[in-house]
Amino acid sequence: MGNQGLSRVLNNFKSDEIVFVQPLRGSDAQPGSGALIASFGDNAELRDELLAKDSKAQSGPNQRAPAMRYFGAAQLPARAAVIGFPVMFPQTPAEVVSYDDLNSVSDLLKNWFGVTYRQLPPGGTIGSDMTGLPPLSSLDFILPVLVETYGVSGYEGPVAKKIIALMPAWAKRWATIDSKGNVIVSFGQQSNKPKLLFVAHSDEIGWEVQEILADGRLKLRSRGGMREEYFLGHAVLIHTKERRVPAVLDLPDEYRSKRFEPVRRGRGYIAYTGASTAEEAAKLGIKVGDPVTVPKKFRKLAGKRASGRSCDDRCGSAALLAALWQIKPKELGREVDFVWAVEEELGLNGAKHVAQRLHERNAVPEFVFAVDTFVSSDAPLESKRYAFGKLGKGFVVRAIDLSNIVPRKYVDQVTRLARLHRIPVQTGTMNGGNDGAAFVPYGSVDIPLAWPLRYSHSAGEVFDMGDLEALSKIIAVLVKNF
Repeated sequence: MGNQGLSRVLNNFKSDEIVFVQPLRGSDAQPGSGALIASFGDNAELRDELLAKDSKAQSGPNQRAPAMRYFGAAQLPARAAVIGFPVMFPQTPAEVVSYDDLNSVSDLLKNWFGVTYRQLPPGGTIGSDMTGLPPLSSLDFILPVLVETYGVSGYEGPVAKKIIALMPAWAKRWATIDSKGNVIVSFGQQSNKPKLLFVAHSDEIGWEVQEILADGRLKLRSRGGMREEYFLGHAVLIHTKERRVPAVLDLPDEYRSKRFEPVRRGRGYIAYTGASTAEEAAKLGIKVGDPVTVPKKFRKLAGKRASGRSCDDRCGSAALLAALWQIKPKELGREVDFVWAVEEELGLNGAKHVAQRLHERNAVPEFVFAVDTFVSSDAPLESKRYAFGKLGKGFVVRAIDLSNIVPRKYVDQVTRLARLHRIPVQTGTMNGGNDGAAFVPYGSVDIPLAWPLRYSHSAGEVFDMGDLEALSKIIAVLVKNF
C-alpha cells in the first residue's frame, strides 16, 4: 500500500546502514542458486562488503529505491543493499523457494550482524504449514521437550542436560551443575537491591526397581507422592542403562471378582515385563535401582489448554527458561540465581542442599520465588471452596500452603507489579509444600509463584498455556523490578 510502514520507519529511525531482505527484481536466478546481493544505484560499497562475507553469494542486478506513495523514492543512506533469494513464479499461488537459499541468507545475516538465527529444517521434513516452527525461546518449543524428557527423583540427569540445552547462549555459559545435581545460573551484579533466587524442580514422580522376584516380576519402590489408583494396570517403562523396557503395573489379584478399592499403602507396586524368571528379567538388562516411569506425551488441547504428565514441575521449569530469554543480564543492578532443583518430590532435598551451601557462603537471598504447581480444584466434581485457581486466568501467588505463609505486603507487591504490566494474576491457598521453604530457616522470605493444574500427579494433568506465559512474564518483571 505504497510502503507506508517503510516510510514511517525511515522517518523515525535515521540509520547509517540499511539492509533489505527480500526477493530481487529483475533477477533470472533460480531457486538453489544461493543468496543474492544487490546495491541501490551506483554505490556498491555495502554490496561488495557483503559479497566478501560469503563466497557462494552472487551479485544481483541493481535495485531501485522503494517508491513511497506521495513522497517519491525513499531517501536511503549511501550504505544500503539488498540480501535476496530467488523465487520461481513470484506473486502467484505457485511460488517456489529453496530451503538452502533461505539458510544461506540467514547465515549471511548472522555473520554480518552477529545475531543467531534458528536454522530452517531441510526441505521435506515439514509440511507447507510453517506455523509448526515455534521460536526456541517460546514455551511452545520449550515445554514439550521438557515434558517428554524422563527424570524420576534421584535420576534427573537427562532433564538437567535438556534444561541447559534450552537456555539462551549467555545463560549456558554461566550454568553449573552442583554436587547434588541442581542446575544453577547466577547472574547480575552486587548492589543494594535485595538478592533474588527463583527455583523450580526438575524431578518427577516414579519408581525404582527394589527387587527382582524369582518369577521375573519387579518389586518397585515409589519415588514421590504416588497415588496407586491412578496407575495400576497401566503401562510403564523401566529405564535401564541401555534402553527402555516396557512393562505393566500389576492390579490386585481380586480385581475381576471384587469391586476395585485402591490401597494407598501396604501392597506395594509390582511390574510385569513378560519375564517368567529372575534370569529372564536380568537378560533384559534390568537391575535393582533402575528408575521406572509411566509413558508420557505433551498434547495440545482445544484453545490454549494442554495436557501431559510430569507437568509438576516441568511447567515451572519451562517458565523459568522462558523468562531467561526475556532477561538482559548486563542491565540488572542486582544478584539473581535461577535454580532447577532435584528431588523435590522426596522432601525438597535439592533445594535444601542449595540453601545450606549459600548459608555457608553467607550468600542467602533475601527473597526466594519457588515456581511450582497450584494444585487446583478447578475441575468439574471438586469443591471450589479451597485451592481454587481457575485455568486460563493467569499465574497464582501461593499465599499459603502447608510449608509457608507469605507476608501479605509481598503478596500485594507481586500482584501490583503484575497488574502494572498487564499480566493476569490470581492468589490462593492450597496443601503441599514448595522448594522455597528450604530457605526460610536461613532468613529468606518465600514467595511461591504457580499456575493452576488439574489432576496433579496423574497421567492426564491439564493446564493452560496462557497461565504459563503469564508466569514467565512475571518472573522476568520481578527479576528487574521487585
